[in-house]
Amino acid sequence: MAAAIGHCSSTGRIHRTPTGSASGVGSSAWPEGLDPNSSYCLKIRLLDNPKTARKDINSFYFKKFVDSDLTNYNDLVASNVEQYQPIYLEVAHLHYYDEVLRTFPEIKSDQELMTMFEKHSETKFVQIFIAYWDPSETYKPCIEWFTDVHVQPNNGPSQDGDSYLRNPIPEN
Repeated sequence: MAAAIGHCSSTGRIHRTPTGSASGVGSSAWPEGLDPNSSYCLKIRLLDNPKTARKDINSFYFKKFVDSDLTNYNDLVASNVEQYQPIYLEVAHLHYYDEVLRTFPEIKSDQELMTMFEKHSETKFVQIFIAYWDPSETYKPCIEWFTDVHVQPNNGPSQDGDSYLRNPIPEN
């Protein structure tokens, strides 16, 4: 698989910076070695098994460029699993976000990977989710994603026991 250094913003706009350039600002060149017609910016979000994951961290993501003409399913999975290794015996499941259908289809083959690239041929930006799962458990596919919502846990005293601190006039 051909992956090159590049940067894509969270809005999906690709900032085309040549590799080796000191600043790269204002350049319209793709990273060296990638065809701009068949290259995509992948925002890959790693999801842990909810039973083994830390409660305060839902996931993290990284971005990379790939050339759809040179990428196959096995290489894409292998490169990510090699870089971000799962727990012993866990299996990686790939999904992408389909913006038209608002679903998370699972990718299991080269054909499904090519279908994903075709659906995102105009934007050249794909959100991919990799879920690590224990093969002895029934896999629950990704069906929704709450983008970057961070909820602060409530570890303080309950409001019911502290009613004397409440504002008697809520309009103030």
